[in-house]
Amino acid sequence: MKALFLTETRKLQVHDVSMRERLASGNVRIRVKKVGICGSDLHYFKHGHIGAQTVSFPFILGHECSGIVEETGEGVTHVKPGDHAFIDPSISCGRCIYCHAGRRNLCLSNLFLGTPPQPGAYRQFIDMPAENVFRVDRRLDLNEVAMIEPFSIGLYAVSTLGQVTAGDVVSVQGCGGIGLVTIQAAKLAGAARIIAFDRVQERLEAAKKIGADEAVNVDSVPPLTAVERFTKGSGVDVAFECSGSLDAIEKIVRLPRSGGRVVFIGSPEEDLMSFPPDISRRKGLVMYFCRRTNDMVARAITLLEGNRANLGLLTTHTFTPEEATTAFEKAIKYSEGIIRGVISF
Repeated sequence: MKALFLTETRKLQVHDVSMRERLASGNVRIRVKKVGICGSDLHYFKHGHIGAQTVSFPFILGHECSGIVEETGEGVTHVKPGDHAFIDPSISCGRCIYCHAGRRNLCLSNLFLGTPPQPGAYRQFIDMPAENVFRVDRRLDLNEVAMIEPFSIGLYAVSTLGQVTAGDVVSVQGCGGIGLVTIQAAKLAGAARIIAFDRVQERLEAAKKIGADEAVNVDSVPPLTAVERFTKGSGVDVAFECSGSLDAIEKIVRLPRSGGRVVFIGSPEEDLMSFPPDISRRKGLVMYFCRRTNDMVARAITLLEGNRANLGLLTTHTFTPEEATTAFEKAIKYSEGIIRGVISF
């Protein structure tokens, strides 16, 4: 089968690799169709690591994945060959203290597609545990199905961490894929006003389309100025940081009201971040760091199948595996208004 390997930093190559002949009991073989290009993929592409997680070249990236069921192993009954499917990339053990506590995103033995040491989804076929394979309506665009993974992160960040409820005012820094799904999740949660920030015009336009009430270019208006204007000086209830920008991180504690919440979702390129502790302490802010998602996939699928979510705005560009290096470079440079590139197999 064809697979896309990161062979060194900033270089992706397609190679033919052998595929396991026998499908293990309890597993499902998926013919991969669409895989998104996530910010974490870009980190590995540029630097070969995210924090302490280091790639051993060659390595297969990719975890935002949709496809078609090719074969099912013994004991699998909830999907069948030909079904369209979403793949949950997080493989948890189900036995550790965190899995037993319902926090599988913190599993001590977690394996995650495209994160060392677990090879990812940029390949024609992939075998996954049955519990990680979700059947979806065949009428759904498989590009959108691949975006269920980031959408589930947005839902988790908004509902579980940010605890957004009807009437809340929220801000979202960074309107890439994660920022846009966070905006959409906040809208679904009943946020009364959503203030979005970015410096790329196409992303600000997408933010408005997906649910933001205000879309502010940070090169023209500082976030604090905008928040003070739109909240009449009171501040937001919840501030979401989705850009990974150290400058945005440093300033975010100025945006919430006293007693408000800050949720960090974006991953900075540097493994160190800072913000003023005095402001944070005096405001009594509560801060959360988002570790992927937790039990939100089924909800994300229900919302997408019920036409209550629009994930098509995210997937602006499609590439072949052979075009992957160009695709990644475009994503890094925000070229051509790209929001989420998709590798199509």
